[in-house]
Amino acid sequence: MIIFAPMIHVNLDRGQISTAFVRLGEIIEAFLENNLEMNAPSSLILERAVNNAKASNGWFTHDSIRQALWGIVYMLRGEAMRSWLNRYEQFSMLRPLHVGVVSAGNIPAVGFHDFLCVLVSGNSYIGKLSRDDQYLIPALAELLISVEPKLGGLIQFADDRLTGFDAVIATGSGNTARYFEYYFEKYPNIIRRNRNSVVVLTGSEDRAAFEAISHDIFDYYGLGCRNASMVLYPDGYEMRNFFDVLAERQEVMEMVKYANNVEYRRAIMLIGQEVFFDTGNLLLKRSESLASPVGVVHLKSYINDQELKSWLVDHKEEIQCVIGLQEEDGFVRPGRGQYPELWDYADGVDVMEFLFSVKK
Repeated sequence: MIIFAPMIHVNLDRGQISTAFVRLGEIIEAFLENNLEMNAPSSLILERAVNNAKASNGWFTHDSIRQALWGIVYMLRGEAMRSWLNRYEQFSMLRPLHVGVVSAGNIPAVGFHDFLCVLVSGNSYIGKLSRDDQYLIPALAELLISVEPKLGGLIQFADDRLTGFDAVIATGSGNTARYFEYYFEKYPNIIRRNRNSVVVLTGSEDRAAFEAISHDIFDYYGLGCRNASMVLYPDGYEMRNFFDVLAERQEVMEMVKYANNVEYRRAIMLIGQEVFFDTGNLLLKRSESLASPVGVVHLKSYINDQELKSWLVDHKEEIQCVIGLQEEDGFVRPGRGQYPELWDYADGVDVMEFLFSVKK
């Protein structure tokens, strides 16, 4: 068990904790904008974490790690933090829960939001990180403790089996989730499974919208649950302009692991004599399956709005987010798939409400 400090009673209020997180966001932003002195402790901590994360996971690039850090900066805006926390009246440091958090490792620092929720709700965090992403969140925790040292008594990282928890939040694949359900069944829990995201085209998209959607597809090489794995389009939609914009993102093919996946899937489709569209950096084919392999996006047409809405309702439990130009609840603007707001909870489960309900 890697421990920053023994878990102890900590006398902090929610304002102090949220202020510390806002300051953390400012430190990360200064680092990303090269406004920290090169040898400053904060800069050294972040630089080391970025280098270690990149070296330990072949899917993590310098750019993708920086993008993930920018996403955290976006979360930790002072105004956003206040708006989010004002939704919840409950807060108490009396009898804090020990909350175990099992994080995934598909994209950099993907478990940060859970880390934030546990601490800002007045509880203690016990993190079990994926081997694929074991450097970034501890580094952010170290910076947070440098801002507010009392938080050191509320943060632990387990390097082996997760123990000593009152409640648990665990994220994994479909198979892993079944194990989590069995292992954690006696504890209050949130168990997350694989989900995918979709883009909904309507015919009103212009080039700027297509360029934004290309980020929802290609960012993190499609590995995130908020990456679009399927594009829904109206029957008769002319796809040429969309495909042309996607084809311009050839820089993704410089990532060897991604390029190998595209080449492998292309060979499989050719051998199977499947009909597909090839933009050179992405393979697109018609399919009813929401989930798609890396380097592949599925296409599905719809006849009218009623059919579209019905399909989205039927697949609600499989969808992380819906990306499109529609001004409707639940739709995310193109290009913003990887920048969720603080209240955009994974799988639609309000982590703060869960934590407060367990604490009662």
